[in-house]
Order: sequence, then structure tokens, then C-alpha cells
Amino acid sequence: PGEIIPWTLVWKLKPMYISPRDVLTWLKLKHRNLYVANKDQKCDNKHCLACDDELESMLHLAECNEIREKYFVPLIELLIESELKVPEDEDDLTTYLLFGRISDTKVCDRESAAVLALAWRCLYAEIIGCRADEKEFDINRPLKRCLAMLHSRVTAYGEQWKKWFNKKQHTTKAKLVAKRHQSYKLIKVEQNADYELNKA
Repeated sequence: PGEIIPWTLVWKLKPMYISPRDVLTWLKLKHRNLYVANKDQKCDNKHCLACDDELESMLHLAECNEIREKYFVPLIELLIESELKVPEDEDDLTTYLLFGRISDTKVCDRESAAVLALAWRCLYAEIIGCRADEKEFDINRPLKRCLAMLHSRVTAYGEQWKKWFNKKQHTTKAKLVAKRHQSYKLIKVEQNADYELNKA
């Protein structure tokens, strides 16, 4: 892609909700260090498992029409429905998926970064699993897994605050959840740690 990437912001971006392991695939992708079929000398079929038209490369995984339409677009629609910012121009979508880039000077927020990181983790796991076990590639499997993982990670965030609040409540150091931790797009947490996930 020929767009300007704001690298300083890309490297500073810390996704919310998720674990370091969840971020690993996306991190390798940003470093251009993800092991894909076109890098594997021993791989018999170096073509993309989704479209079978082009060689599987890091860039192709972000640009493949099959993967984009059936996998990334539903996730981007979820972000839009949750009022999270995505690029307005479809031409900017590749660099958004690869790096979280919104514009020459902006990257996505921490919640969107969590969705992108989980998306890459689940997609890559499906590709590797299919190649290792010689299974037929099914784009619905990583999509369902990604949505399930996102739901569980965001719920765990709410539960974490609930546990924290209950532990503090019956002590002399009783506290309320600070405002800066309350209002996000994917979850709302009350002062008393009651929480509600975004209906999307």
C-alpha cells in the first residue's frame, strides 16, 4: 500500500480487553514476519485457501475479496454499529486491517484494535489448521470464533471490575469505578461495577 503509515502511533497502540497472545498474529503481521504459504518452501499449495486465485501472502490476506467480503466486512459492520471509527474510503481498508491506520495521522482506538487483533488471530489459526490437517477452508469458522472470543473478552473486562468492586466494598477503602473506566463503545460500566455489553 502507498499510503503514509503513522508508525509511531501504530507501535503505541495497545488493544483493550485482550491478552498478549491474542495480539501476537497482528504484531507479526505489522513486523512483516507472519509465516504464510508463499514463504514456505515445503508447502505444496501456495495459493490462498479462500479464493485459490493468488498466492497466499500477508498483503493478499488483507486484500482477498473472499476473505474481505465474508470475514472482515461483517466485523467492520459490527464496529460501525458499535459507533467505532473505521476508514470512510474503501481504498484505505487494506492499511486499516494491516496496521489499524485511519488516516496519515490517525490510527484506530484501543477497542477497534482488539477486534482487529482477534480477527487476525482467528483467521490465521484457521488457515494454519486447514493446511496442517488438510481440511477444507471454511470462512465461517474463524468468524464465529472471533465473535465468541470478543464477547468473552469484553465480558471478562466487566467481570473484572465487578470482582474489584465487591472486594473493596466491605472494607474501609471502599471505592467506586472511576469515570475513565466506565464509558466505552463495546461495554458500559456503572460506578457500582454493574455493566452492560453493547447490543451489537
